[in-house]
Amino acid sequence: MSNNRGINRITLSDEQIAKFYTEKNIDITQYDLRPNEYVLFSSAKNEVISLNKMKNKNIVDLEITKLQHDKSFKPLNLEQKCAFDLMSNNDIKIKILAGIAGSGKTKIAIKYGLEKLLNEEIKTLFIVRQPSPVGEEVGYFKGDKITKVLNWSNPIKDNLDDTQMTLEEMIDKEKVEIDIPALMKGRDIKNAWIIVDEAEDLTEEQFKMLGERVSKGSYIIFTGDINQIAKNQYKKNNGLLRVYNLRGIEEFGCVELLDDVRSKTSKIFANLY
Repeated sequence: MSNNRGINRITLSDEQIAKFYTEKNIDITQYDLRPNEYVLFSSAKNEVISLNKMKNKNIVDLEITKLQHDKSFKPLNLEQKCAFDLMSNNDIKIKILAGIAGSGKTKIAIKYGLEKLLNEEIKTLFIVRQPSPVGEEVGYFKGDKITKVLNWSNPIKDNLDDTQMTLEEMIDKEKVEIDIPALMKGRDIKNAWIIVDEAEDLTEEQFKMLGERVSKGSYIIFTGDINQIAKNQYKKNNGLLRVYNLRGIEEFGCVELLDDVRSKTSKIFANLY
């Protein structure tokens, strides 16, 4: 068995597979499985037998909530099925979508946040992003804070293009709020779907501080890829790596996505060097 940060891959013998099909049951006591972890059962030939998750110390089926406001948005692979299930689970307040560039982390987090916003399950879609490509400060850009923040929010805009309002309009109506970690200290964020994007560029102290901002009725979703760490300071002190110590806590769940689901053209440039 291997634990791939949230998804456990277990190879079953022919005898175990036969028992699984007849009794729908597998003895999991021999495996180190924690709450909210996913289990991919396969044969010795790497054939997928079943995809399940841990709940109340039992193996259960996934419970993916289909999006009412974007019915075309569906999981593209087994890992995304786990990610969709994680986003659907209202009991899990701390969620991590990790993985490679182009695997759909930010898109999945935003789509489910928009669903909750449009269903009035939350009041705000709150997006936090470290402006690492332009430095720790936003003073390099002219204008007020919102104007500055919008200069590096294009990755967010790209994932809001199916909505009826622009990002600027959603901000104006206080449906969406965008901020940077440096300005989050002391905040108390209620009834929000908080997405911390590019979370690989956060220190352990910043991770802790952002987690402490989560108040009543809110969720926090960290998305990131440790292979895209932008600065040396985050290689030595990285909150995304440390947060995996939460494994086993009932309110915590994570999925790592390893498949690039971008266009063929995009993949060509991604693999150029």
